[in-house]
Amino acid sequence: MRSDDGNISLEMAICAPLLLGMLVLVGMFGRTATANSHVDGAAFSAARAASLERSGGAAQTAGASAARDYLDQQGLSCENMSVSIDTSGFSAPVGTSSQVRAEVSCRVPLSDLAVLVPTGDKTFTGVAVSPIDRYRGR
Repeated sequence: MRSDDGNISLEMAICAPLLLGMLVLVGMFGRTATANSHVDGAAFSAARAASLERSGGAAQTAGASAARDYLDQQGLSCENMSVSIDTSGFSAPVGTSSQVRAEVSCRVPLSDLAVLVPTGDKTFTGVAVSPIDRYRGR
């Protein structure tokens, strides 16, 4: 019979880097999924805040502020964040259906993961639409 001495060391030497690599990938996927979810939430918050205003100018300001506040509350640090609010629905006559569309883009630095995996920054974009009350004065 052959001895099993040293086999566990060899198995660990082979399996440990593979398990560590899988752990890093899970962390990376989790980080990007969380960032994507937060940017989508910011777009929804921006569209909702903009749709509650009575004018296009106020909607622009409220939407941008709501998106920034949402991302700050979630703890997501963005570089070069942009918020675009389509307020063309405010020009529709009272009694007709209209909507506000918000698009939030955020470049998220992934430099803390670069120690294990060489990654750069990733840009996430979220889009949301919110209806404007058709019978409210504009």
